[in-house]
Amino acid sequence: MLRTRLEEGLKLGGLPLRAAAGPVRLREAIAEGPVACVIVDLEVAGVDGPALVAELTGDPSLAGVPVLAFAGHTEAELLDRARAAGADRVVARGQAVLHPARLVEEVRREARARAAP
Repeated sequence: MLRTRLEEGLKLGGLPLRAAAGPVRLREAIAEGPVACVIVDLEVAGVDGPALVAELTGDPSLAGVPVLAFAGHTEAELLDRARAAGADRVVARGQAVLHPARLVEEVRREARARAAP
């Protein structure tokens, strides 16, 4: 259901979604073509979400690609770990589901501003 809601919200905003279940599939999805933003659900079972954020933000091939991470609003420690790992934006799950296209556009705009001379 979450993926469907994210996908619908992004589609309404004119943004396609390539879903990836886990780090291996994520790498495959990234290799399929240009990526505007990586959205990480920090609560996926069996995946250390903040470690994945750190891996993504430390990858030179993804330089300039913003990372938007989310988890339940009660998961303060997890959200803090994602911030510390370098996520461009960390939000509560409700925000990610309600406003995914707006959030992606905001983090993309912020990433472009940081990259500008």
